[in-house]
Amino acid sequence: MGLAKAPVSFGYGSESLSCGTSRTESRSQCSAEQRQHISQLEQKVRESELQVHSALLGCPAPYGDVYMLRMQELQRENTFLRAQFTEKTESLSKEKIELERKLAAAEVDAKLIRESLKETVQKHAEELKKQEERV
Repeated sequence: MGLAKAPVSFGYGSESLSCGTSRTESRSQCSAEQRQHISQLEQKVRESELQVHSALLGCPAPYGDVYMLRMQELQRENTFLRAQFTEKTESLSKEKIELERKLAAAEVDAKLIRESLKETVQKHAEELKKQEERV
């Protein structure tokens, strides 16, 4: 059972990505080519975003495209990380409150057990005295 040698083509505008599938060509090579093409498309999207941003501001970017794109990426990453930080902080805060509640409940239980033990020891001591008096 051999694989067909018909090429798989992914058309993107005037560019196309063609990966032949046969025994001699590995799937990893095809995947690498697809990843490279996706990276190129992502770069074009970033460049388009920069052009839109510059057009909205009405002036060309004073810094190189690369610096502006990198800054935008870092701003997005910063926003994402801040949201994650806030989420984690809230989660840990809730967990801390829950653990404090459990600790308080355990302390109350321990106090009740100590009081019960103290009463039991006192009753036992009284019963021992009564038995000694009888004897």
